[in-house]
Amino acid sequence: MRLDAKALDLALCEVAAFVAVVHFGGFTVAARGLHVSQPGLSARVQRLERALGVVVIDRSVRRLTLTPQGRAFLPVAERVVRELTDATTALRSLPGAQAQPRSRPCGG
Repeated sequence: MRLDAKALDLALCEVAAFVAVVHFGGFTVAARGLHVSQPGLSARVQRLERALGVVVIDRSVRRLTLTPQGRAFLPVAERVVRELTDATTALRSLPGAQAQPRSRPCGG
């Protein structure tokens, strides 16, 4: 496995924000669904784009449109979020798992 620190300079929250925007169909409705501000959600996606070095959502049109890079990244992003969510759930259900106080997801 090749680890590239620069390529890994993004947070799960940023990846999850992108997935949420796509699944909800837009920034405003995704922000409502996630109980975060729309500007905060937009900033997360912008941080993701800076970390990736590509634009994933075309903001020049009124409706949500993914760029070719966004369409290519979406299945990867969905898999990452799903696998980490599943792993967290599995770890918490192991015998002897000690509950830790949960912080607000993604700091928002």
